[in-house]
Amino acid sequence: MEKSVFIQSIRYITIDIFGSLIYYPLWWYSVGLKLAAQKFGQNLVFRSHALGLGIQISNLFRPMYADYTIAGRLISFFMRIVLLVFRILEMLVFLIWYAIVLLLWVISPIAIIINLFHQFYITDLRDILPFLK
Repeated sequence: MEKSVFIQSIRYITIDIFGSLIYYPLWWYSVGLKLAAQKFGQNLVFRSHALGLGIQISNLFRPMYADYTIAGRLISFFMRIVLLVFRILEMLVFLIWYAIVLLLWVISPIAIIINLFHQFYITDLRDILPFLK
């Protein structure tokens, strides 16, 4: 038996559209958050490889330019320590940046909903956020 266009339209509106609106927050805080966290980890691994931290640490005590004199070893060691410190600081900056982006991923839907309620005068922000009083 063939369904009428009206019944199919009602089914589409109620199940597909409203179901998607209800499922979206669940997806955002479950599957979406998991995917964002995985991307966070991938970006950190990529940044670590791009900075060459593992290679830098493994070659820390190896003299640069095959200069095996005491002066060459000391210069190489301290130069690599300086490079390692700056690369670790750069990695820390990216870690903080990625953590802030991940935190914004979690907070943004809540902030948008609160601001929409406030925009349409559904509620006053001072009722929701007591530190604004």
